[in-house]
Amino acid sequence: MNNYASLPCTERVTSRFTLGSEIEKEVAAILHSNYLHCAELAGIEPCDLESHILNGNCVVWRQFPREDIGFCGLFIGDVYMVSHICIANQKDRYNYLLDLLYTSTPVVFAVPIHLAKQLQRLGYRMLPNPIPMYFRGEWIDKYVCLNHSVTNEDISMLIQHYMENF
Repeated sequence: MNNYASLPCTERVTSRFTLGSEIEKEVAAILHSNYLHCAELAGIEPCDLESHILNGNCVVWRQFPREDIGFCGLFIGDVYMVSHICIANQKDRYNYLLDLLYTSTPVVFAVPIHLAKQLQRLGYRMLPNPIPMYFRGEWIDKYVCLNHSVTNEDISMLIQHYMENF
């Protein structure tokens, strides 16, 4: 099995992260179900997140004792790039987004403007200019939202990574 996700070993990264390949099948199914609910609310066509998790193509952030809800994403350096929200309950989603806002791990979202404005209202910093991203067969503008732990050096590293890979 190929494992495309990895966990950085630095003090900036909290212990709440688990490689997708280490997630139990039953928990992956629940995370996928929660993600489907979020995708429906957002009006987007969902992907097969359960396979994505079990194949080790992501890193899952969970807060104990609730191991059945969380976020999926990847690390670029020490920065956690959230790709999927797996929290069906609105109150839990709000609380977990606030928890990510203040975690010591740098966290970044790249989202459409309506979601970026919601994150900004919670306290995330939104970069002023959108970045073009190829998403499901078309180019769209995504807005980058940062938690309190993202530094200017992190932003420079992410821009360099984007320029080299897109």
